[in-house]
Amino acid sequence: PSGGSVGAGYSYNWFANTVGNPGCNAANAVGQTTKTYGVTPSANTYYAYNVIDSAYTKNVVCSASNSITVYATPTVTITPVNTLIDQGQYFTLTTTTSGGSGTFTPYNFLVWNAVTPSVQMANQLGTTATAAFLTNALWTTNDPIEANVFVTDTGTGGTTLTTPYVFNSVNSIAVVVNSAMAPQVGSLPTLPASLNTGTAITFNAQTGPTTTGYGTPPFAYNFIISNTITNSVVAYQLYPNVYTTTNSYLWTIPGNMAGNTLSADVIITDSATSPAVANSIDGGILTVIGSACITNVVPSSINFGSLNPSANVNTNNMITDTNTGGASAYMYVAGGNWIITSSQLNGFGISNTSWSINAGTTYASANKLAVNFANTLQLVAASGGSNTVYFGLNIPPAATATAFNQIIIIENSC
Repeated sequence: PSGGSVGAGYSYNWFANTVGNPGCNAANAVGQTTKTYGVTPSANTYYAYNVIDSAYTKNVVCSASNSITVYATPTVTITPVNTLIDQGQYFTLTTTTSGGSGTFTPYNFLVWNAVTPSVQMANQLGTTATAAFLTNALWTTNDPIEANVFVTDTGTGGTTLTTPYVFNSVNSIAVVVNSAMAPQVGSLPTLPASLNTGTAITFNAQTGPTTTGYGTPPFAYNFIISNTITNSVVAYQLYPNVYTTTNSYLWTIPGNMAGNTLSADVIITDSATSPAVANSIDGGILTVIGSACITNVVPSSINFGSLNPSANVNTNNMITDTNTGGASAYMYVAGGNWIITSSQLNGFGISNTSWSINAGTTYASANKLAVNFANTLQLVAASGGSNTVYFGLNIPPAATATAFNQIIIIENSC
C-alpha cells in the first residue's frame, strides 16, 4: 500500500477464492492479517487484500486480485517397445508424461544390469520421449535389464520462471536380452564327399556355435536342400515352434539327383519381439553319384571240417549278405574248382559245392556252384538290407587225402 495516514501503520485482511476474483467480501476472508501471507494452494487460486490506514476516520481500500496457477505434480511412465531382444537388435523405450507445466526436456534414459546395478548398459540424453539403443557386447550376459528415465519440466512460464521440476519414472521395467543367433548346419559329408542316390542323410542344425543360449525360443527351423547345378530347391522341411536350440532333418537322396551337386542350408527364426531371422549359409557341397549296391558277407569263410570220400553235407553253412549301397540288389553266386592247398593243383570240380536259399537241402536237390554267376533270386534291400544263402558239399570217391580250398564269390547285382 501507499498513501493515506500512516502514523500508526497499515493493517490488512486477506481474501481467497478458487473460482474467480474474491474481492474483499467477508465470505472469502481467510483470517490472515499480516502484510505477508504464505500459501500452499492445491488448485488455481485468486487472492486479494484490503488495507486500512491509521487516520481518525479509517480509510479502507481493496486491492486488485491476482492468481496463482497450480499444475498437477508431473509424472512419467516408461514403456518398452520390445521386451525380448537378441543381442545386436535395437532396444526401444517410449515415455508418457502427465501433469507439470509444459514442454518436458531433457529426457535422460538410463539402462543397467538388474543383477549387477553398477554395470550401466547405455544412457541417452535428448529432447524426445523415445530412445533406441543398439545392443552390444555388454548386453550378452542374459541377465535381466532395467531401465529408467529422468525428465525435467520448464516451470510455470510467464515472465518469471519457477525452478524446473525434475522427476523420474517409478515403473522401472525388466527386459531379457539373449545372445544373437549364429546358425550352423552340419552333416554334409566330407569323407566321402559323395553319396549314392537312395542314401539317407541327416542334417543337424543349431542356433549358435554351442547348443545353449542363442536367440529367443521357440524357434522355427527351415531346412533347404538345393541343387547347385540347376540352382533350384530340391527339398525343404519346416519345423515350427521348437523350444530346443538344436534340430535335425533326415532326407533320402532321390534317384533323379544322380550326377548333381547339392548344398544344405537352414534358416532359423526366433521369437524375439522383433523376430530375428538368421541363415546358416553352409558352404559344404555334396556330390551325388548314381545308385550302387555294395556287398558285405558274414562270415567270410566256411570250414567243412574233415570228410571221407563219397561223403556229402547238406546246405547247412549260412552266409549273410548285407547291402550298404543306395540301390536294392539280387544276390548272385559263383566260384572255382577245389584246389589242393599244399600244391595249388586242381583237386576236384566246382560243382561238388551245392547252394540253396534254404537250410538243410540235400546235395542231390540243391543247386550246384558254377563258374558263371547264378541268381539266387534273394533280394537284398538298399541301405542295410540283408539276405542269406546256404552251402553244402559232396566229396568225390577218388578224392586224395589232403587239404582243399575253394573260392566262392557272392555278388550283389543292381
